[in-house]
Amino acid sequence: MISHLVEWEHSEDWYVTSYKAQEKMKSGERTIRMSIVDEDCEYMAGHVVDGRNLYPATGYLVLVWETLGMMMGELYTEVSVVFENVRFQRATNIPKEGNLEFIIMIQKGSGNFEIVESGASIVTGRIYAKKNVGQDYRVIPSLPEVSGPNIKHMLTKDFYKELRLRGYQYSGLFRGVLGCNVEGTRGRLSWVNNWVTFMDCMLQMKIIGQDTRGLFVPTRIEKLSIDANMHYNAISKMNPDSTKNSFEIRVYPDVDVIRAGGVEVRGLHATPITKRLPLGVPVLEKNEFIANFGKNKMKIEDILRSNIQLVLENIQTYKVKSIELVDEEYKKNDIQPILETVGEMLGDLPLVQAELLMISEEPIEVASNITVENKKLSGESNTILFIGANLLSRPDVLQSAIGTLRDKCFLISREKDRPNPKDYSDKYDIVTIHDTGVEYLVLFRKRIGARPAKFVRIPASDLEFTWIDKVKEELKEGQKLVLYTQDEPINGLLGLVNCLRKEPGGEVVYGLLISDPSAPPFNPDLEFYEEQLDKDLAINIYQDGQWGTYRHLLLGDLETVRANHAYVNTLTIGDLSSLSWVEGPIRENHVFKSKEKVLVSVYCAALNFRDVMTATGRVTVDAVARGRLAQECVQGFEIVGKTPNGSRVMGMIRNRGMANLAEGDKALLWAIPDEWSFEEAATVPVAYGTVYYSMVMVGQIKRGESILIHAGSGGVGQAAINVALHYGCEVFTTVGTAEKRAFIKKLFPQLKDSHIGNSRDASFEDMIRRETNGRGVDMVLNSLSDEKLQASVRCLAYRGRFLEIGKFDISNNTPIGMYFFLKETSFHGIMLDYIFDQTYAFRKRLQDLLLSGIENGAVRPLTYCTFEANEVETAFRYMAAGKHIGKVIVKIRDEERSNRPVRPVVTPIQAVPRYICHEEHVYIVAGGLGGFGLELADWLIMRGGRKILLTSRRGVTNGYQSSRLRAWASYGADVQISTHDITTEEGCEDMLKMAIKMGPVDAIFNLAVVLKDSIFQNQTPETFKTSYGPKALATVHLDKLSRKLCPGLRDFVIFSSVSCGRGNAGQTNYGLSNSVMERICEWRKKLGLPALAVQWGAVGDVGLVADMQDDDVQLEIGGTLQQRISSCLSALDKFMKQDAAIVSSIVVAEKKAGGSGCGNIVDAVAQIMGIKDLKTVSQQVSLAELGMDSMMAVEIKQTLEREFEIFLTAQDIRTLTFARFVTISVHFIFSI
Repeated sequence: MISHLVEWEHSEDWYVTSYKAQEKMKSGERTIRMSIVDEDCEYMAGHVVDGRNLYPATGYLVLVWETLGMMMGELYTEVSVVFENVRFQRATNIPKEGNLEFIIMIQKGSGNFEIVESGASIVTGRIYAKKNVGQDYRVIPSLPEVSGPNIKHMLTKDFYKELRLRGYQYSGLFRGVLGCNVEGTRGRLSWVNNWVTFMDCMLQMKIIGQDTRGLFVPTRIEKLSIDANMHYNAISKMNPDSTKNSFEIRVYPDVDVIRAGGVEVRGLHATPITKRLPLGVPVLEKNEFIANFGKNKMKIEDILRSNIQLVLENIQTYKVKSIELVDEEYKKNDIQPILETVGEMLGDLPLVQAELLMISEEPIEVASNITVENKKLSGESNTILFIGANLLSRPDVLQSAIGTLRDKCFLISREKDRPNPKDYSDKYDIVTIHDTGVEYLVLFRKRIGARPAKFVRIPASDLEFTWIDKVKEELKEGQKLVLYTQDEPINGLLGLVNCLRKEPGGEVVYGLLISDPSAPPFNPDLEFYEEQLDKDLAINIYQDGQWGTYRHLLLGDLETVRANHAYVNTLTIGDLSSLSWVEGPIRENHVFKSKEKVLVSVYCAALNFRDVMTATGRVTVDAVARGRLAQECVQGFEIVGKTPNGSRVMGMIRNRGMANLAEGDKALLWAIPDEWSFEEAATVPVAYGTVYYSMVMVGQIKRGESILIHAGSGGVGQAAINVALHYGCEVFTTVGTAEKRAFIKKLFPQLKDSHIGNSRDASFEDMIRRETNGRGVDMVLNSLSDEKLQASVRCLAYRGRFLEIGKFDISNNTPIGMYFFLKETSFHGIMLDYIFDQTYAFRKRLQDLLLSGIENGAVRPLTYCTFEANEVETAFRYMAAGKHIGKVIVKIRDEERSNRPVRPVVTPIQAVPRYICHEEHVYIVAGGLGGFGLELADWLIMRGGRKILLTSRRGVTNGYQSSRLRAWASYGADVQISTHDITTEEGCEDMLKMAIKMGPVDAIFNLAVVLKDSIFQNQTPETFKTSYGPKALATVHLDKLSRKLCPGLRDFVIFSSVSCGRGNAGQTNYGLSNSVMERICEWRKKLGLPALAVQWGAVGDVGLVADMQDDDVQLEIGGTLQQRISSCLSALDKFMKQDAAIVSSIVVAEKKAGGSGCGNIVDAVAQIMGIKDLKTVSQQVSLAELGMDSMMAVEIKQTLEREFEIFLTAQDIRTLTFARFVTISVHFIFSI
């Protein structure tokens, strides 16, 4: 018998559809509870969008399909079905713990279904069973595929890299696209017997085909058909033993169809949503030489940061205990404790855990992470850093302080007078002395004395790396080993030592870098060197006549610059407080390529509701601007100003209108009558442009007709009434408040009181029927939604025209019913935004109509209120609150007073600096086909670059690279690829000459990298050479040759790593190579040449770390989180506009208890509501009662989700109080 030897083999997981047999359902209603911890639902943990685990849209459809099968008494996978008019009302977050409960209801007769969660309808539509539904699938010709030498198909890795960059972090079964062409029209989907993931991957294919970096979620499907027999028949022909069965998928964008297996999707509509900010805020620093005994005054924060880094460089520990003794010396010298600042700086260091103790006889209010006690020092031990006042002159206190220290640890004494280190050299090693301007901070420790050491020179000129074996041998001895270099300023010693000291046994390694040519030749027995080496410091650098070290100091906020061109934009979408003037690309005397364009010096700009909606994030940029180039800034499309010859003009432009200079469209500019002020003119273009486009060009208004104009007190409403009255029409209008009713009667006394209705409800329908004797009106200019839209439709007379200028119901596909057209009525959607895409003749027609309106008096300025250029945020908030009547104007500059035309002179504006590329210049990206390189090239193109040269020895090797090249070509960018070997001087020169043929070189970026990671004992000269070539050697050649060949070079940028600046085990070769590049940049900076080295931490989404991940999981590496590529590029923008030669960006993993502070959530809400002092309002009154309007509620909701991951409904927010927010804050802190 062998049965006892047989066991089940469980090495593989097979996903089987779970279906619990039940009696035939009769009610058509089913309640299900699901949890992500259930075995049959755990795969849904892989459906992550923008960091949130959302229930997949196709999951809802499968639930409805299952329910229909139960009602029919059949297994649902054997029932072919058709879904129609499916609407996804909102997304549902899947909780990590607990259950989701769905109620699925299907009406037997109509097949209409609804899914309810938490009392709210989330999905609606219609479903019915239909046999052989696949016979209805029409034959559709395939689109031709792009081919060429640089065209590769996208593999799974390429496909999900692109989706990851957009914000989709799919994992597990939701990464089912095995590959596709670069157009996203043809590919293969994995089949693992899971309908939810299979159909979700079909929807993913639709997304990949759109050129956007926006985030889209499905909101509507016109029709989705599933022919179960066709699908399973195809499966039966596959290999039953294979785990890689797949279906071909085809996307037909022209007819809006997606097909795979037995499934066809028609009319998939996805809506853009606003992305949340990256959760990790990067620490941005500059890395520079700090003299140990500097004579210049420094900020106390910089001194402490420098000293703390020096301490931890020498005492390699992650648990840092620090004590500050706050005694009578603090009172006597009137100085404040600094331990809280020390804690903040320790928080910026990866992995470091701080234990902070303040000893004081009196109670002190400090941060919650500091313990304050009144106790003696004798009970304390294991301290890394002790802080006190005038310790050097108080020997008793000093001895007690030293008694608390761990071996070799440090003290900071806050001295009134500058001490002389020689006076204390017998007992203490004074390491640094810095002057704050008020006191001297002295870092010192108990004298260690001389220790026997070995010395190995690391010559920068030795490109064979012959010293490696010698260093290995010395390391085995375990004795103090000093690696040094002299008279070679371009060397990689610092990065080498930093990495070596992070490796096991590396604590015996010390670095001595002698960069000053005036220093004596190195001899350890020479007093000059002996005195410094006896201090036993890990890093010793002699530069500019002083001993010191390289330290990371916080990079301050960028100062605004006087920009010749600046425009208003939100730095953070959804945060109105981030509205700023931003430096722009237009130069004085700018000449445009198109003769249809003209430079306009803007004097006034008008705010429109679209600006407010996009700035607050209620409408995404994808919804108002097509194409990524137009989405950089969508604020401002109504301008008033002067052309270069001094002509006064008003007009509309596509975007960036709220600026001091703008690109005007000659067909959409109008001369301003002499009697109008610029502010009055700013009320005209968009309001009257909308009216003439809708009522005249589309609606064909006729004299004597009747018209209903909604929201008559608004800008468009006032303009429409003016034009309608000019045409002799009978005008009906609606307003929302008694104040606006009084205003409209005063402005238009000819309007009958009985012709003014209420826009807040549908009562105006009765008004129209009554006043027209049931006939209705000939035209409706509508901006109302929901039931008020339906009532407006019913107000139309026979052959009436309905002009819809609102976007809400159009975007929601609100049905209006065909009965409406029995009266031969017509419905027109009015999208003034599209006027910019029309022909010149079409735009000219609108121009002529409005011009004639100005001449005949139909066009008159509207009422307005004015804000100054420095009150932009206030203007946006004022309009968002709905308090305005008429137009909101931002005055950018005053008009010159003169009777004759005055040519405008460019008036610079203080603006946030922004890196700008010039389309006639060339931008070189070495390593440009790597992950970060492609994103950098994309960023340069988005910033205006049109000539890009990417270097890569292998050329295009994957589909992702092909897809980016194809996208850039569609933007009009000339992107060329050089395969020259830039690690040689000859190859580098050939590459630069290739670039020069394209145009003058403006910037060089070196991102090239080859990693050969291993602990030092396993490294060889060959692995060092491999790493050294693309980084150090290439940078040496680029530096030398660019000086000769690129005289107009503006930027010289290399990408380094925190491995060099802070050290990382296993990367000694990488650290050395990066350090060489940093020294080159420093040297260039001293010579007045452009130079920037950026020490990046781990980069998420793309690049080396991201490519090493199998799934999209947020890794913590050495106490740092991967920095999102969008965050990296934002940091780079800041780095490029500052003066430091070496900078750093890392995201420190969360480790600070209570670091967020209880007040953050409360303060954020208060700021949005404009409450400056919380003491002035009741803590128990709801936000609605405190005056919160709908726009504030949206901003609060987005802020809570984006920054605190707190999800509340709009109704919840209306009823919340500040007292409740305090409670939420406490729970938030203790949950992180």
